[in-house]
Amino acid sequence: MHGYWSWDWANSYERIERLDLDQKLVKTAAPHGLYGFRKGQRFYFLNVLEELDQPGEWFLDRTSALLYFWPPPRSPGVDARSSKGVKHDPPEILLSVLARPLLKLADVAHVTFSGLVFEATRGNAVEIQGGAQNRVAGCLIRNLGNNAVTIHGGTTTAY
Repeated sequence: MHGYWSWDWANSYERIERLDLDQKLVKTAAPHGLYGFRKGQRFYFLNVLEELDQPGEWFLDRTSALLYFWPPPRSPGVDARSSKGVKHDPPEILLSVLARPLLKLADVAHVTFSGLVFEATRGNAVEIQGGAQNRVAGCLIRNLGNNAVTIHGGTTTAY
């Protein structure tokens, strides 16, 4: 489930531990959101077939290994079958099952990544642990599941 559980500026994703349909109760699994839960806050379910109701949404049936996906609409314009013969490429669809970071640095020094595109992971794009004077500069970071760059420890690290 995804929601703004306590404040409208703090969102998080929560795993469901148990659904009690009789009591209409959803129990979330630890660890829980940073600010707890407050009644009346907005949330929605992810990866539920019954909730698939608009373009860009998907459902993964892990038991059968089937992905149900409602693709976004094509760009407006002349249809490829029209008399004008103008072709439009289908929309780009990215699918990542990678839960790890795209780049992980541990206790290295004087390393710079510049002008790269970090894209399509369910985890962080870049993780830096320890080290000194490492840089991620002028890079395009997009379509991630978590954070762009995380830095733990180290000295004189910049991005």
